[in-house]
Amino acid sequence: MAFTQKVAPDNGVAEGRYVALAIVAILGIGTLLLPHHQAGSHHAMLAAHQIAHNELPAGIQVPFTDLKLAHEEIRDWHQDNLDDGLIGIASWPGIAELSDSYIPPFSEGRWQQPGEGLYLGQLQEHLLLLDSTLPDAQLWLCDAIPAHTDAETLKHTGCQQVVAPGAQNHKDH
Repeated sequence: MAFTQKVAPDNGVAEGRYVALAIVAILGIGTLLLPHHQAGSHHAMLAAHQIAHNELPAGIQVPFTDLKLAHEEIRDWHQDNLDDGLIGIASWPGIAELSDSYIPPFSEGRWQQPGEGLYLGQLQEHLLLLDSTLPDAQLWLCDAIPAHTDAETLKHTGCQQVVAPGAQNHKDH
C-alpha cells in the first residue's frame, strides 16, 4: 500500500497573518487609549494688571522675546561689572553699550535707562519697560512714560505686566 502525505509549503503566510493581526491590535489599542493619555491644558488666571505674551500686539511679541533674552545678557554684564568693582548705575550696561553689542532690540527703537537695571524703550506706539534688577525679567507694557517704576505705581498707572507662559511639564499625571 502506498502512503502519500501532503506537506504544506513553508512560505510564511501563517506568520504574516499573525504579524498583521498584532499590528492591527496595537494600532487599535493605541487609537482607543491615546485620548485618555493627553495632558490637560492648565491656564493660570492672570491678575487685572497682567497680559499674556500671546495677547500682545504682533509688532511687540518679537521685541518682548528679544528682551527676555537680553535680560540674561544684561544680568551677566552687570555681574561682570560688579566683579570689576563698579557700583550703582555704572554697574549696569548702558543703552549705547547694548546697541553697540548688537543685543536686540536695543539697536532699534528709542531706549533710555531711567534707573539701575531699568530699560525703557518705545517701539511703534508702545512703551516697553524691562526691569533687570530681579533674577527673572520683569516686563511691562505702558501707554505713557511712567513717573515711577516700582510695581505698584506701574499697576496703578495702567501699565500691564507681560507674563510669558512658564515651562510646562509634559507629564501632568
